Amino acid sequence: MVELKPIRMDEAARYLGYGDTTPDETILALMKECEAPLMEACHPAYSVGIFDMECCSEDEVKLAECALTLTGKDIVKHLVGCTKVALMAATLGPGVDMLMRRLQLTSMPKAVLTDAMAGAAIEQICDDIQAELQGKMPLYRQTWRFSPGYGDLPLAMQDELLAAGGADKRIGLATTDSHQLTALKSEVA
Repeated sequence: MVELKPIRMDEAARYLGYGDTTPDETILALMKECEAPLMEACHPAYSVGIFDMECCSEDEVKLAECALTLTGKDIVKHLVGCTKVALMAATLGPGVDMLMRRLQLTSMPKAVLTDAMAGAAIEQICDDIQAELQGKMPLYRQTWRFSPGYGDLPLAMQDELLAAGGADKRIGLATTDSHQLTALKSEVA
């Protein structure tokens, strides 16, 4: 079971552009002020589907047990040597979107900080999902997450990945007409 842990403020600061530099006391205090409302708004959910690789050609990977074909030379290179593919979708839930909209109207500095902190939070959730998968499948080598929009894997694949992994039904994750995930702080890999 993956649960939301305290947000890594160093990671949120990196999303804000601080790099290895620590934000000043004013920014850190404001981030601390934003943390509780964000944690309250978060309702993490995730879905994972594990599939055998059926075949792999120069520019596509077909998955068994589903009608999904991943297209592009970059995803093929990424999966070289793999025999299974884990499709993962995770979200912090729509409460974060509502919090962000409210903050954009009332305090843009808090909205910016909360957005960065939510970005760090979804990454933590995804890291924990990967660690859980590794624990369940210790004999398999794990690659880094590869999402639609990376390299030449089309962003439009998000719709198909959600359906193939069951995330559309299990956690209610959807996409817009332009293939953006709803809720905003979500990830598909």
